Amino acid sequence: MKIKTISKLLLVIIFAFLLKKENENLYFGKAVNSVFSCSQDPANSFPCYGNWDIWLMIIGLIICISLLVSAVIDFIKSRRGKK
Repeated sequence: MKIKTISKLLLVIIFAFLLKKENENLYFGKAVNSVFSCSQDPANSFPCYGNWDIWLMIIGLIICISLLVSAVIDFIKSRRGKK
């Protein structure tokens, strides 16, 4: 495999690990809430800063999928070139 494909797969692994950790503890939302605090609605158990985390996870997932698709395409192209 090419270095480019390996580096993309490594980035996918790193992003997946960060997304897993973010999903466990909502670090990004807590950091944003410490700067731009929001008021929690007592009737809602979902944290008011949770939307930041949801958007971060969606963006991270899109990045992971695009890197994975790009790595698979590079791998297929390199295999076709060897035949």
